[in-house]
Amino acid sequence: SVVPVLATALRLGGKPSAAVIAEQDEDRGILQGWLGEAGFEVVASMPSPSTLRTAMAGRGTPDVVVISGEASTVNNVSRALRGDSVTSGSLLLLAVREPDRPQIDRSLRDDRSVNIWMQGGSAETFAGALQVLTQRAGGGTVTPEDAQRLAALEEEHLTPHTQFLPWIGTATDGLQG
Repeated sequence: SVVPVLATALRLGGKPSAAVIAEQDEDRGILQGWLGEAGFEVVASMPSPSTLRTAMAGRGTPDVVVISGEASTVNNVSRALRGDSVTSGSLLLLAVREPDRPQIDRSLRDDRSVNIWMQGGSAETFAGALQVLTQRAGGGTVTPEDAQRLAALEEEHLTPHTQFLPWIGTATDGLQG
């Protein structure tokens, strides 16, 4: 699950991407603002997973998807996202009311790529929940300097190493018969 975080950070110049799914416009607006403050590029903010999928067409996988709502809605949306090729690798931050926390599916609560944040909390607790999620998933946040180093490594290691071509030709000569 760290791969989407690194891939998008490289694409966006060091900013990981995020999407928001919340039925209420007000909730979407607050969460978008807090994601921006936490260093995320909000690429979509929608009321449902189907509208998110449409909005993400051709844009890749969001690194983090924040899902806000009642426990049953959050469970259903989370399952839909895990079963979708666009969002199956995204980290999920589930925003639910404190009394709804026990109703979140155990499989989601035990998943290292999922964290739960209590609705009504502060921007600081939201940022903390995001940080815990990205660190627990193995990625942490990617700074612009990290993104540049990763891009240089990617270029260095993915560039064809022409010095091996003569050896490959010699090694395969005996196979042709």
